[in-house]
Amino acid sequence: MERDNQILDKLEKWIDEYLAEMEKKYENSQAAMDKINHIKNTVILTKRMTSNDRMSVIATKFHDIGRFKQLELLGSFNDGALLHHNVGEDVITRAVFKGELDISKELNAIRQVIQYHGRQKFIPYKPELDEGVSELIDIVSRVDEIENGCIGATGYLIREAEEDAKGYRKNSPDLDMKSVSPEVWEFFSKGEKFDKMKFCKTYADYTLFASVLAIQALKGNDREIAKAAMDLKCNGYESALDGYKDIFSKLIDSKYNEKAFEILREFYDKGQIDKKAPSIENHENHESHDL
Repeated sequence: MERDNQILDKLEKWIDEYLAEMEKKYENSQAAMDKINHIKNTVILTKRMTSNDRMSVIATKFHDIGRFKQLELLGSFNDGALLHHNVGEDVITRAVFKGELDISKELNAIRQVIQYHGRQKFIPYKPELDEGVSELIDIVSRVDEIENGCIGATGYLIREAEEDAKGYRKNSPDLDMKSVSPEVWEFFSKGEKFDKMKFCKTYADYTLFASVLAIQALKGNDREIAKAAMDLKCNGYESALDGYKDIFSKLIDSKYNEKAFEILREFYDKGQIDKKAPSIENHENHESHDL
């Protein structure tokens, strides 16, 4: 699909100004700054992954546009209460209504990226997507997961647990937030991605979900990019791998945090795991919580 460079100029100018406005508006919010940094990091990853394909870079800048309105409305990034993909579509619709953005095939492609990045299973019928959009969604989804799993998570996991940003403590006050659901452990130990909205009940679960995003990248075609990302100094740690070791020790039950790190480290070293992961023996804290 050919792109109109004049339209891309206008789209990039608009999103750059919007992100600058959000950075100024939320300069005292660590959560918002984490999201700004997330977008900047994903743009760097997209440039590397696509040899600086302009449409991919601009779509990446747009992908989390709904996060700031979500933060304004909820005070957190809780997709269970308000899905940022849908809020992002609303932001675009308002910009079009006010005459700030014009309808175009490029903008339509970006809208589909906003709606379906990281949730391709919700695309009703792929042939209905505009030409080239499936590839755009794939690229943005991959860099989104690499950044979240390999860099960003080491900055927000402890803070979100302390703030109860996901509402797990509020929803299940009697549940130990360091306990790991058996189903989550099974997915994690195999390095399999799972639905956090369905399976995460505690911040230990949520921590393992974040690390599975890293594992997915370490297992796949983006392994070298993921390893390079995990080797970077970030969020006060010498590397993301060191960060995960510390975070696991603080957010996961002592019976399992070292085992969890061993599993993550093996995927980092080899891209696969050779031994059968240990099972969770005590399920008593989860029996009353239907998944």
